[in-house]
Amino acid sequence: MTDQQAVERFLFDRLSEVSGAEAYSGIFPEAIAYPAVLFRFDEGEDLSPQGERQFVSCEYLVFARALRWDFPFAIQQAIDEVLHGAEAVVGDWVLSCERLGPHTFADRIGQTPVRDAGGRYRILASVARP
Repeated sequence: MTDQQAVERFLFDRLSEVSGAEAYSGIFPEAIAYPAVLFRFDEGEDLSPQGERQFVSCEYLVFARALRWDFPFAIQQAIDEVLHGAEAVVGDWVLSCERLGPHTFADRIGQTPVRDAGGRYRILASVARP
């Protein structure tokens, strides 16, 4: 399992705990029921090995999208509760997650106003060096 596969599995597993919103990776599908949660890879970095472990840092934007202007904020809080400070083992990878800061955005899909609320998260992944 690659670092990206482990991180995405971690995100899907944790975000499945957020009730009332389906989680998606990368982009929302065209036909979707809102509210929904999206996580999108933003940037990553291979870090210097430490001892017997190799480390990778990945940053993701994770947010809820809702059709009502005030609704995504409750899901934003639920996202933070399941991700910030979370730790897990996925395959051979040991993962930890921290929130770097908030994210909010308003937009329109056609004539429908939508509101995004979430945060930017750093996931540190480590694996034993070969």
